[in-house]
Amino acid sequence: MTDNTLLQLSMILCIIGIALIIIISALVPLPEKMIQLADDQEMVRLHGVILDVKHTTGTTQLTVQHACVSEAVAFDQLEVQQGDTVEVTGRVSNNRGKKEVLIDQMKIVERS
Repeated sequence: MTDNTLLQLSMILCIIGIALIIIISALVPLPEKMIQLADDQEMVRLHGVILDVKHTTGTTQLTVQHACVSEAVAFDQLEVQQGDTVEVTGRVSNNRGKKEVLIDQMKIVERS
């Protein structure tokens, strides 16, 4: 094989490898983690039942019961109610000494 052929082959395999890593990382779910054990800005996933919902101007605050009771905040109005089972993904933030999840995505698993 010539040097040019080897270079082209290695570039093609490199691009295929990077594409596979991106696809696989998108398919692997985040493990559930208690936010009290998570570091600030760590991405976490919560799966639980909504105990309380507070709507304020531009935000929705949720209290979610999963392995423990956790607070989650979305900076928009969410159409959820107490008793809904949800799956929340977001980053851990420290607000006034208390950890909470800043919601990136939320999926309603079951309505109450």
